[in-house]
Amino acid sequence: MDEIEIINKLKKGDKTTKEYLVRSTQDFLYNSLLQLCHDRELAKDILADSYLLAFKYIKNFRGESTLTTWLYRIAVNELKKHLKKMKRVELRDDFDTKETKQTQSSDKFNLLNEALSKLEMDEREIINLVDVQGISYEEVGEMLQIPIGTVKSRLARARDKLRNILEDMGYF
Repeated sequence: MDEIEIINKLKKGDKTTKEYLVRSTQDFLYNSLLQLCHDRELAKDILADSYLLAFKYIKNFRGESTLTTWLYRIAVNELKKHLKKMKRVELRDDFDTKETKQTQSSDKFNLLNEALSKLEMDEREIINLVDVQGISYEEVGEMLQIPIGTVKSRLARARDKLRNILEDMGYF
């Protein structure tokens, strides 16, 4: 099923297509939200709210971006709105770690998460999209509605800041 066909079916309210869209995008959106807020329950709630909004406003979708990009923007905007409303910018680092992991690996994981939590949300967002999710600069620019050059400069600044934070924490 191509994207135009999916959009047309969504605009008609096709339940099967809604399920297909959720199945094909939920992992990416959930992981993106989780990287930004570090709160599993909040990420799940925002994800659910985002799909509800998307289905409610699908008739307004103009096709100026991909459907995934549109959903991503809805999800991130919902997260930002929620955090602003709750006046809670505190990030949680309660990721589950399996006991089978080596202690050194767990320590590095926890240190990296702590360092990431010290970045601003937009800095975590760009690192997540490019370095964690592996999305191209072009797609990230489209998702964030910024030029490719801005993507590259923001990413470089965010990486430098993360590197400095890690150095201050004794990682290097």
